[in-house]
Amino acid sequence: MSGNLREAARRRRPDAVELLEKDPLRVQIARQLRAARKESGLTQAQLSEASGMAQSDISAMESPTGPEIESVDRFIRSCRPIE
Repeated sequence: MSGNLREAARRRRPDAVELLEKDPLRVQIARQLRAARKESGLTQAQLSEASGMAQSDISAMESPTGPEIESVDRFIRSCRPIE
């Protein structure tokens, strides 16, 4: 985990660094979720509207301490370009 990410996590949750180092897959998933949303050209607010998920839940999923599998599925299914 990079130093900047580690420090940001520590400020948010003191126990987060330990959690992140134990579960690097969560870090990778969070990064991929954010990349998928950005690649789709969506803001968190737009994805919130498209998915029916709260923007705060999307933000939490994109943070490395975050995503639950059910939420990940809903997130990905909603990352489609708006027609």
